[in-house]
Amino acid sequence: MSTLDRRDFLKLAGLGGAVFASGLSACASASSGGAADGDFYFVQLSDTHWGFEGAPNPDARGTLKKAVATVNSLSAAPDFIVFTGDLTHTTDDPKERRSRMAEFRDIR
Repeated sequence: MSTLDRRDFLKLAGLGGAVFASGLSACASASSGGAADGDFYFVQLSDTHWGFEGAPNPDARGTLKKAVATVNSLSAAPDFIVFTGDLTHTTDDPKERRSRMAEFRDIR
C-alpha cells in the first residue's frame, strides 16, 4: 500500500488539491482491496483552483497532479471520487476558463 504520512498529507492539504479519504481504517486494513462489507471508501479533492499561480502555492502547476498521482497509487481503489470547491481559478475570460477546464479534465 502506498503510504501518505501526515506531513505529506498536510503539504497537499495546505497547497490546495487536498485529499480526504473516508473509511481510512478500512482502507489501511484492506490488504485484500476494498472496504469492509457494508462500508464504502471515497476520496475527496477540494478547491484545486487549476490555473492559479503564485503564493501561497509555489507549485500550483504540480500540486493537483501530485494529488491525483497519490490517489492513483492507492492499493485499494476508492468506491468513488468527489471534487468539491473551485476546480479552476477564477477568470473573467471565457476562453481562458474553457482552456483551464480542458487542462483540468486531462489530468489523470
